[in-house]
Amino acid sequence: MAVWKLGVIEPVYHQLLRNAKKVETRAPDPSNPEKDYGLMMPGDELHFHAVDEEFKPIVDLPVLGFLADAVREYQTIEDCLRAEGLQLVFPGIASIEAATQIYYSFPDYPERIQKYGLVAAELGKRLF
Repeated sequence: MAVWKLGVIEPVYHQLLRNAKKVETRAPDPSNPEKDYGLMMPGDELHFHAVDEEFKPIVDLPVLGFLADAVREYQTIEDCLRAEGLQLVFPGIASIEAATQIYYSFPDYPERIQKYGLVAAELGKRLF
């Protein structure tokens, strides 16, 4: 079992807190062990900490921990969102096109998705 430390912007943190978000997706970066999400497995712990728009930690919000019930890999954003369900990955986002723009707003994500695809972790039991 591995522990993954994952930063999420504050609105996503609150979606996790109220159990609205059921699937976390990440673009792997095999050159960085902390971001080599292709190694993620069912039973791993996902520890989410809130960050601001500049990816700086928001220290007054506690870490949220979940078990990964399942982990699946996809070659494209569209394949991932159609299979996992847009609202389970991005609650409140109206379209795959809008979700794609969110992915593309993260540093290096367009290149990483094209090269390595996306990893989707189905969130299971809340640990803390």
